[in-house]
Amino acid sequence: MPVIIPDETLKQAGLSEREALIEIACRLFDANKLPLNQAARLARMARNEFESELMSREIDIYRIDEEYLRHELEMSGRTLEPQARRMTIVVSGTSPIRALHFLAQITLLEQLFGTVIVPPAVAEELARARAPFSPVDVSAFSNLEVRAPRDQQLVQHYIETIEAGEAQAIVLAVELKATPSHR
Repeated sequence: MPVIIPDETLKQAGLSEREALIEIACRLFDANKLPLNQAARLARMARNEFESELMSREIDIYRIDEEYLRHELEMSGRTLEPQARRMTIVVSGTSPIRALHFLAQITLLEQLFGTVIVPPAVAEELARARAPFSPVDVSAFSNLEVRAPRDQQLVQHYIETIEAGEAQAIVLAVELKATPSHR
């Protein structure tokens, strides 16, 4: 079913036809009305281009809900015993903690991994509210430990292409020889 937007309406909105398609696709994705691939097709963009567009609008690309978490835990097929948890080093970015907090499942991190290391930029990102998420005070959770990476030059190198929290998490994980993900 074609949708026709009069040129007059596009002109009034200050949008080209392409910009209108991108705007509609982003809004439908953000409202959970279209999955990522379909929204990218609607915007007539490659998936990676559409992901960049979403990121520039500060729209979360990955949606983690309770069903997704349960599936991932089931697929991992492992439970960490207390002794094994002590040997596991986990560094987290913003999204897993924010999603688990939102779902009131933040205790899963401690149950699975014990202590989780959080870079300062991630702690700062979590402290800022971002609809529909409330702020997360990392210091309120005894298993979340804020630790800065030592190699700030490498962090600055990564910040040229990714956000500060991600850059710090990557550098810190390498420095601490964190346990690789089993995905």
